[in-house]
Amino acid sequence: MTDNKFMISDASYSEVSRCAGLGVIDLHTNKKYSESVCNIDSTYTAEYRALLLSVQIAIKNKYDNVVFVYDNKALKLETLKLWLVDKIQSYQFLWLKRSYVREADKIAKKARLLHEKLMIKNSCSSRIDGNALITAFKSYSQHKIIRAFMAISNKEQFEVLKGYRDNKKYSTVFISEGGLDFYCDIFYLLSKEKNKSSFYNYIDRHYPYVINTSLFTNPKPKKYYIDLIKKIISRLGKLNTKRVKNSSVEINKKITIEKINIKPKLEGAVLIEEIRKKPVLRIVELCSVLGSQEDKKLLISHFKSKKAELHSSMNMDSINLFMLIYTLLQKKQKNNFYRFIKKRIEVKNLEKKFVKNNNMEFTIAMIGKVINKKSMVSQNATAKKKKVKEP
Repeated sequence: MTDNKFMISDASYSEVSRCAGLGVIDLHTNKKYSESVCNIDSTYTAEYRALLLSVQIAIKNKYDNVVFVYDNKALKLETLKLWLVDKIQSYQFLWLKRSYVREADKIAKKARLLHEKLMIKNSCSSRIDGNALITAFKSYSQHKIIRAFMAISNKEQFEVLKGYRDNKKYSTVFISEGGLDFYCDIFYLLSKEKNKSSFYNYIDRHYPYVINTSLFTNPKPKKYYIDLIKKIISRLGKLNTKRVKNSSVEINKKITIEKINIKPKLEGAVLIEEIRKKPVLRIVELCSVLGSQEDKKLLISHFKSKKAELHSSMNMDSINLFMLIYTLLQKKQKNNFYRFIKKRIEVKNLEKKFVKNNNMEFTIAMIGKVINKKSMVSQNATAKKKKVKEP
């Protein structure tokens, strides 16, 4: 009898698109096979079709003594066994845990995703009904919709959406004044009420002004959303060959500011606690690298008990700087600092944004920005010194 020939199969199925990817690996030849099929009613049907594909490949190759490996215990094989009579003399079906069919699953998923992309692209033709296009887009999961909007976002919007996608309470940036329109579009295209509520609350936390709720309750004309979805799909097509860079924060760096030394390999909450041990003025000097001259004057006036005027050029960078310092202060110092800042900056709803959101993720991200900025300042200073020394 010839050696066993193993055929490993698996499927990837989406209830939204009702598409399935089928993956088969022939361990005898190390060949990989994949197909995509649509109008599939369940995961069970998809898994059965994948197993059937592996059987068809074995028959086509005139294999004998075949072991068909699959991972769905629920599959009923009686009909398939009847169909195999006189086609393969010796065979067996072997159920194994999912980890053993992982490679076949990857092939299947790739086939499904490719087919879905083609479907979406085709749906953008002028022949498709606009309402159907909006319905199809809204049928996708919240995660996919957020990822789609990230493709057309600017730097600020990308960071805000990235925080929401990653289930963080805080992103590394706030939303600029008047910048809600982009998020209103996302809100409209989310289908489930719980997703809408969650997204609205997240945006509210990141908008330091009073939100005009009518922006979220009054949708734009349907043609606007049709054109927007087409723009997103066009952008996604261009990104297939271009990798989107994540603006991840690097914390594993060494910086020195006067008497402040941050040791390498400290990160996260450990790094924050190390900074909190430093004298207050040193912490302020460290953080103020992110601020403007007016920000620095305001901070010095508070911590050196000098008279301070109203802050005239307030923006989100300033608010973020003051919030960062607030989170790094000891408990007994926080209230005095908050009252001082509140009297000197004109921002509505400040307490909600400033006091209640004492968040570790925000603090870690902001410290990352401090370290990056300080490194740039240090490099520029070194470059200037070298230039001066040159003959």
